[in-house]
Amino acid sequence: MNFANIKFLKLIAQKGLQESDGATAIEYALIASLVAVTLVLSLTNIGTKLMGFFLSIAGAL
Repeated sequence: MNFANIKFLKLIAQKGLQESDGATAIEYALIASLVAVTLVLSLTNIGTKLMGFFLSIAGAL
């Protein structure tokens, strides 16, 4: 390897490190979307159970 190749590889490595912020943002977005989907599914399930509970109370009255 000559000096030009080493300098070129160093430049590519530095650019790769600088561009890692975009990858981190994408990872956080994926985690946030997974949390949102889990939250929506959980709340839907709880809402269905609460509706059944209140309907049984209304039927008893």
